[in-house]
Amino acid sequence: MKTVFRSLLSLVLVFGSCRSTGHENKEQAPAGLKAETFTFQEVLPEETLYNQHCGSCHQRDGSGVPGMYPSLVSNPVVSSEREYLIRIVLEGVSGPVHSKNEVYSAVMPPQDYLTDEEISLILSYVRKRFGAIQDPVTLFEVEAVRNTIQPRSGLVP
Repeated sequence: MKTVFRSLLSLVLVFGSCRSTGHENKEQAPAGLKAETFTFQEVLPEETLYNQHCGSCHQRDGSGVPGMYPSLVSNPVVSSEREYLIRIVLEGVSGPVHSKNEVYSAVMPPQDYLTDEEISLILSYVRKRFGAIQDPVTLFEVEAVRNTIQPRSGLVP
């Protein structure tokens, strides 16, 4: 037991000394490449979910794709009623969408396969990152909206 404790203490001291030298979370580029220092940034679970389920269309930076997917940055829909945002995720959007004097034609399929918790995290992240809204979308709000939506026909429950 003392050996395990000493090993852990040694690791703490080694990593602690790295921090004091200013080399934490940095890695040098391999030989032959431009000598730059790369810094690794912690990615939050909600950002990971956004990138996995929304980032390919709305882009990781929320800028969207002109004529196809609207930007989420300073988009009035992002700061609109939370119930409306939840419905967009659960029911999807089709037909032309008008936003910021542009028309977007791509279809957003329902993302109803996401759990209530995942939707809560994603929408809270979107509102905070792209709309500067600190008020989160709660798990209970998502659950309540999901319970009001009729199941899509043709699908086996």
